[in-house]
Amino acid sequence: MRVMTFLGIWTLLAGCDSGSSFSDGGDGDTDGDTDGDTDADTDADTDGDTDTGGGDCDLLTGEGCAEDENCTTDMSNGRSCVAVGTGVQGDTCGNTEECARLHYCHQGVCSRWCTPGAGAECDEYEAVCSAVVVGSDGTTEIGNVCKIPANCDVLEQSGCEGGEVCFVVRDNGVFDCGGAGAGGQGDACTYLNDCQQGFQCDGPDGAAVCKQYCADADGGTPACDGGLDCVGQGFETPAGVRVGYCE
Repeated sequence: MRVMTFLGIWTLLAGCDSGSSFSDGGDGDTDGDTDGDTDADTDADTDGDTDTGGGDCDLLTGEGCAEDENCTTDMSNGRSCVAVGTGVQGDTCGNTEECARLHYCHQGVCSRWCTPGAGAECDEYEAVCSAVVVGSDGTTEIGNVCKIPANCDVLEQSGCEGGEVCFVVRDNGVFDCGGAGAGGQGDACTYLNDCQQGFQCDGPDGAAVCKQYCADADGGTPACDGGLDCVGQGFETPAGVRVGYCE
């Protein structure tokens, strides 16, 4: 993933003592600029820097950025306004400046920001609202974007490319590809990619564990080891095999 980082430019006013005074620039305040706020910079926001959105723009609405700018974020979840492009959901991109407003360049594809837990923004694309997790340790969540599922097979572990593995990404049987972790049966997990290939992160927040995928049918493969039962989840793979987890 390529993530662009933008540094704010700060204006420092120094060397002023109690006898100093500022012209109000004709705007009625006392900060010496002409923009009508009191943050001593030359833009129209209140964050004290010289970009138009600073660190307070909204990824979902674009609020805090000009109409020809796009709100984006970096690996530490710092917000910035950048030039807007034309790429919409599914268009290829090299960076977010190639994407339209409210979109982010995720894994080389312009992807619409969406509301975690709801994701209504994704409905028109038949996509799922997926977390974007980055950082050197892979645990910094910077937001959620619409991602079109690969519809891979979790039992055969087929349908993914580039070293990715297949996961269940919605509890009604939506399948997609992602990077694998190291977690095996019963290991604590937070994200899907905390678990190794062929395992699912399942359970309530704070108590989720990795569980092996299994075929919910007599004699089906993969089967559960160690006396565990294959508990059906109520949906099937694209090939029509019932999916279960070993519990």
